[in-house]
Amino acid sequence: MIRVLKSDDRVTSDHGTVAIRRTFAGGNPRDPHAGGIGPLISIAETYIAPSAGFPMHPHRDMEIVSYMADGAMAHRDTLGNGTIIATHEIQRMSAGTGIVHSEFNPSDDQPCRCLQIWIVPSQTGIEPSYEQKKVPDRDGLTLIGAPNASGDAVAIHQDVAIHAVHLAPGGRAAHNLAKGRQAYIQVAQGQMVVNDIVLSSGDGAAIDDESAITLTAPGNQSSRALLFDVRVQT
Repeated sequence: MIRVLKSDDRVTSDHGTVAIRRTFAGGNPRDPHAGGIGPLISIAETYIAPSAGFPMHPHRDMEIVSYMADGAMAHRDTLGNGTIIATHEIQRMSAGTGIVHSEFNPSDDQPCRCLQIWIVPSQTGIEPSYEQKKVPDRDGLTLIGAPNASGDAVAIHQDVAIHAVHLAPGGRAAHNLAKGRQAYIQVAQGQMVVNDIVLSSGDGAAIDDESAITLTAPGNQSSRALLFDVRVQT
């Protein structure tokens, strides 16, 4: 079963210099999984105007993963990190016992866009930590986040695997779902056909009771998405 949430059916908040389109917004009757999928409780597509952003603010007991779709974002936190997250880089911040951070668009003339993902960790009270990596620019699926990950992936304190999907025009990829797993796909650029359902940028799809997913890009454009593989919680 594939249930689609169209881009325009997400919950939107617009603060002038920052606009957010949120998936899994509680109380949204158009979202088939308004409460999230297991520990995956938010996907916020965030647009930040030049020289704008979020001042220092706190978080606790949350895995916060940011994927930069366009532009760049400056990050500072109370762990002493001060970094620039560039296009097609991924950041993981484990808030744990408490962290305070800020996020700003460092450009004077270019907006930025990121997908910020909130995942409830498998345990509370962990030590706060930070990680940032470049997503390889290769076709197909690339694991970019998982428990005890290494290499191209950041380590997530939860049984959730995140794959970056990059398909050239006419490209095709497949992903198998083990028993007891479900998936969510969020399209970040272009169009992508999930099995036989066409999704456009901003659209998402929850995949339940399927053993395999086939992903295809139209023949005239490349496409990018994030694929979340999550254990079904009973």
